[in-house]
Amino acid sequence: MGYFPFFIDIKDKNFLVVGGGKVALRKIEKLNCFEPNIKVVAPKVCNEIYELSNKKRVEIFNRKFDFCDLEDVFCVITATDDKLLNSSIFKVCKSRNILVNTVDDKDNCTFIFPALSHKNNITVGITTSGESPMVAKFLRKKVDNLIDEKLISTVNILGKYREKIKQEFSNENDRKRVFEILFDMCITSNMLDDTEIEIDTKIEELKNGKN
Repeated sequence: MGYFPFFIDIKDKNFLVVGGGKVALRKIEKLNCFEPNIKVVAPKVCNEIYELSNKKRVEIFNRKFDFCDLEDVFCVITATDDKLLNSSIFKVCKSRNILVNTVDDKDNCTFIFPALSHKNNITVGITTSGESPMVAKFLRKKVDNLIDEKLISTVNILGKYREKIKQEFSNENDRKRVFEILFDMCITSNMLDDTEIEIDTKIEELKNGKN
């Protein structure tokens, strides 16, 4: 049985990271571009996390974890080398319906981190259900190479026309056909700046039944 890939908005949600080493740092770096509030609790915190706290929404508490830290938390990431503590945090989080990830310990997780390819508004998550992170990493590199500037620009351009097309074309099949045509125009164009002019013209033609 695999893991279902949920995509959720975590902006402004409260995350707790227990641990302050390099493993914790990697998780924080993955989360940061999605703008959650991150609280780090650990007796020792690496310099890279301190540097992030000066630039991003990362708050550091230089002390041991206390179960009171779980108050008003959306998600917990446990990244310590204390297996007993990790297990205890997992059990309490599970009992309170708090999402929890214990790094490199699938049995003490209610979710796992995918290998992420994230550029602009495109995010692709890859997982092997915890069986082979190396394979997930391999696939993530392949996806990174697929997401080029043209694809990013195509997403941005089509996003601008999303509401207009919904208003202009009431039939779902018609909307799908329009988006397919516009996608092909964007992805094959050599001048994306001029493509928007072509798209406006094409939408009018399609609306008037010329294609």
